Amino acid sequence: MERKYRVDYKKFTNCLRIAIVPDELQDERIESVRKYCLQYGFTNVMLFFNAEEYNLGHITKEEAMPWIQTIKKAKRILENAGLSVSLNPWMEIGHLDRGRKLKEGQNFTTMVDMDGRQADISVCPYDSEWRKYYFDLLGWYLQEVNPDMLWIEDDFRLHNHHPLSYGGCFCKLHMQKFNEKLGENYTREEFVARVFAKGTPTKERKAWLDINRDTYLDLSKEIGAFIQKLGLKTRVGLMSSAPQMHCMEARDWKGLQTNLSAGEELIDRIHLPCYDETSGKKYFYEFNTKSMVVRTFLPESTYIYPELENGSFSNFTKDPRFLQFQLEASLPLLPVGMTYDIYDFVGNGTVDSLGYGEAVQAVTPYLQGVVELGVKFGDLYGVKMPVDEKACYNLELKEDWRDLKRYDEMEIIGVLSGLGVNVKPTTEKRMRDETVVLAGAGVNNFTDGELEALFADNFVIVDGKCVLELQKRGLARLIGVKSAELCPAGGDLQAYEQATDGFIVDGKQKYRASCLEKANDYVRIEYEQKVKAYTETYTSKREYFGLGGVEGERFAVIPYFLQDMPLEQYNPLRRAVWYAILKNRQKKFVQTGVCGIHPYTYKKGNATVLAIVNTTVNDYKELVLESNIPFTKLRAVDRKGKLVKKAFKREGSKVTVRMPLEYLSTATLVLE
Repeated sequence: MERKYRVDYKKFTNCLRIAIVPDELQDERIESVRKYCLQYGFTNVMLFFNAEEYNLGHITKEEAMPWIQTIKKAKRILENAGLSVSLNPWMEIGHLDRGRKLKEGQNFTTMVDMDGRQADISVCPYDSEWRKYYFDLLGWYLQEVNPDMLWIEDDFRLHNHHPLSYGGCFCKLHMQKFNEKLGENYTREEFVARVFAKGTPTKERKAWLDINRDTYLDLSKEIGAFIQKLGLKTRVGLMSSAPQMHCMEARDWKGLQTNLSAGEELIDRIHLPCYDETSGKKYFYEFNTKSMVVRTFLPESTYIYPELENGSFSNFTKDPRFLQFQLEASLPLLPVGMTYDIYDFVGNGTVDSLGYGEAVQAVTPYLQGVVELGVKFGDLYGVKMPVDEKACYNLELKEDWRDLKRYDEMEIIGVLSGLGVNVKPTTEKRMRDETVVLAGAGVNNFTDGELEALFADNFVIVDGKCVLELQKRGLARLIGVKSAELCPAGGDLQAYEQATDGFIVDGKQKYRASCLEKANDYVRIEYEQKVKAYTETYTSKREYFGLGGVEGERFAVIPYFLQDMPLEQYNPLRRAVWYAILKNRQKKFVQTGVCGIHPYTYKKGNATVLAIVNTTVNDYKELVLESNIPFTKLRAVDRKGKLVKKAFKREGSKVTVRMPLEYLSTATLVLE
């Protein structure tokens, strides 16, 4: 039966995620939610229960009944007001113990960490008793409520289940799986020692990752098939945390999403990495290294409803202006809506005085106008930046298991985008005639043959850490490197970097930048062939030390470790090096000229859709860009969602658009 209040994917859908407590205030709270949604343009309510302060662990039907009755009452009232309703049980396996225990009769196998500590509440997904309990409860929920959508929570993971050590389950069920795969009879201690042995990956680590990957693939397939058999046409959405958090389970993003879809649309709630307000620049570094990477891993056809959260539920921790910025700055993901975790879970309902409703209402017409452009995430183009969900299979342990959480190739996306360059994260391994950036250990996601082809067929830019990795693998010849030496930041070797003769930066000759701690580790390189040097490094005695940014025939090198948001890498000198290289090599480039103003380019027929995100606290009276994209007509989506013509002036590659760009805001342009 077709549902009357299904979400319309052609409309930007504001989804309010909220808990209504089954007490004497429930009618008042339901009415406050109804009025709020109608007043401020929220069209979906995600009813949240067994959550946070009211969480009862693995809840029984008897305990859940009052919540379900209140949810059913709320659903009737909200649907009569024309609002669609989603259901969001807060837990599947359980996020964290927080003092809770299994109930009498719940003989579930709980998770065990690498050190042998056993969780009190977080269950192993392979436990058959828990699965029987879970599917019985899930079927009851869905048949009772019949929601438009079911959201699977982000406890759907093997890691981050406090108080357990961070990654993975080593209970008896998982140990049996590991041993069966290896044909061994390891104890937990023996297996853990081999999985987390220093150095390159062991066969035990590969088995651990394979089983981790299968754990939730198996469960998601079972959930999807179960929901499909109910015949309710319920759509299933998954909450996705940061990709680095999932690296130790080698998550199969496409497989999970496809399995859970239950024959309906693919839907994902990508985490926007900012529980509490921070600077726009820092937030967007995280957005590029996390949210954009998750979107890259997901199937192209996935509908995206990111999750905007307020960690402590006050406008001190999330000001309405910053919330509005997060909302419109999610545009690079091309979302069809947003989920809002902005009011507390203890049952106060909506709180108008915080000002969030007005902030959402003000920007929704603009977001709707962007949705109507019909752009797809696969249309994104820019400097190609390869990422790999299975990078954990290739990472080397130097210290301990925490090394498996470091994804260098994700972090450089935040650096380059923050420099004002259009970028495209990609899972591609084979490319041709592209400008590609490889960073750090990300190079090890490629085979030798793939690297040979990559450097032969493209122009490839590498960072210093990548140079060392290539040298270790005997492939430094791909960038003409004779020798490479690590020079850690903070030593008494390199002190500053200086532009070479003729390389003018901000009208100055011999522009300089620090090489100290905030520049990150430096790699001194000797090349076998002549390269074009943009900069050189010097000692504190002003003696030449080594080459800086260089360009060869089919490669360029930025000789620093470009991880952990290295602030000195945003210096005008380093920005100028990137710009000079990319203007020569990138087919279709956009450079904003300002660190913290991020451009994203999407192909739309013969046109380009350009999304610009201003993460700075400066207002600009007009947009000034550098671009070689040809166009003769320029329109912008205005705040009412209409496409309006904008005047512009072009002088060579410099484009001046006569429209303002406010602090912490965005602009969406159509270049034709």
